[in-house]
Amino acid sequence: MNILQITKYYYPAMTFGGPVRCTYNLSSYLAKRGHNVTVYATDALYINNSTRIGIKQQIIGNVKVFYFPTLTRSYGFFVTPQMFAALQKNLGNFDIVHLHEYRTFQNLSYFFLNASKIPSVITLHGQLFTAYVGDHVDSIALRTAFDSLLGRRMLNRSKRVLALTESEAKKCIKLGVHSNKVIVVPNGVDPDDFSNLLPKGEFKKQFHIVNEKMILYVGRINRRKGIDVLIKACSKLFNHKRDTTLVIAGADDGFLTEARLMVKCLGLESSVIFTGGLTRKQILAAYNDASIVVYAGIQEGFPLVPLEAGIMGKGGEIFVLDMGEPVKIIDLAKDMIRLMGLKVGEDIDIVYTGLRPGEKIHEELVSHSEEIEKTPHEKIMLVKTSSVNWQSFREKIDELLGDMDALDLERTRNMLTSMIAENELN
Repeated sequence: MNILQITKYYYPAMTFGGPVRCTYNLSSYLAKRGHNVTVYATDALYINNSTRIGIKQQIIGNVKVFYFPTLTRSYGFFVTPQMFAALQKNLGNFDIVHLHEYRTFQNLSYFFLNASKIPSVITLHGQLFTAYVGDHVDSIALRTAFDSLLGRRMLNRSKRVLALTESEAKKCIKLGVHSNKVIVVPNGVDPDDFSNLLPKGEFKKQFHIVNEKMILYVGRINRRKGIDVLIKACSKLFNHKRDTTLVIAGADDGFLTEARLMVKCLGLESSVIFTGGLTRKQILAAYNDASIVVYAGIQEGFPLVPLEAGIMGKGGEIFVLDMGEPVKIIDLAKDMIRLMGLKVGEDIDIVYTGLRPGEKIHEELVSHSEEIEKTPHEKIMLVKTSSVNWQSFREKIDELLGDMDALDLERTRNMLTSMIAENELN
């Protein structure tokens, strides 16, 4: 197939975060499967300044990438008139278009030009919120106006809307998107990306970190990411754990000055390090050296950081946590509503749906073929399970995708059964 990916930013503009890496990984994978993949992106290189990518086009792993000049950047809109012209000329050459993120000039260009009715899908990348922590009123108003005037029509015109989570899918439907168009497709990571890592300790050595324990945040330095909460929490932790360093790794997205001031006011300069933007190799080395990786944001779709951190275990370990006494879901729901400043039964209703197909009242933490071992921490247990042959697993995934493409449901069922031997499919 001839596939066009339309996105605000693309490799090497990695400081823009998860959407860039997701689009890059997807495009590379589709090209490996034999598809002709083209990417239309802006020439923006860094999130915190107006530096441009200095070339108009290049081929990256059999993916043709075109960078279009950004006329202006305002309220998250990267205006690229030349991309509009290129779409007008070349849109008919593609079998399908994949749009990335939601409220973008690039998506609007496709929306207004698609007279030829080339089918499209859109991945939202967690961009459905109209209000984020620390937002100005005018930003919220613009997003609300976009949704009312154009957003709903744009989403409904897409053949499929790819949400990262069930929560995001429900937001889509609440916006007016037909439920049969919305599919949940979580982010993924490429295991090959984690080969040939730097030796353990290299990141600490590079940034002169002498403390034994290291708390790591990776992401844009943005107010909505919860960095202020993380710094305040660490200030209390460091009163008892002086052998710990907090590393905040990422490019400034408008909150770095305030974060540095907070660190200074709390007297944490010797315990907190701001690394700035890191290369991919440095990020993986940081994961490798971290004692714990923290993701403090509450308004995220399906962030890559926890996934990437989770794959960095010494041997792909699985841990079970002793979380104490169970908490009733009804109590948790009521607490969440109150914490948002709302009232149960007035602002938000709680609906009892009962069990739906595939749901359980009790969830088994381990299967009959697995064992639990103690670790040095009394509330963390290690699950002993058989090792995974990743090469064989990936070959089976490719075979499974082929069966799904061919709509061979019986073969797909048999393949899933063989891949997950301990699971009984109903």
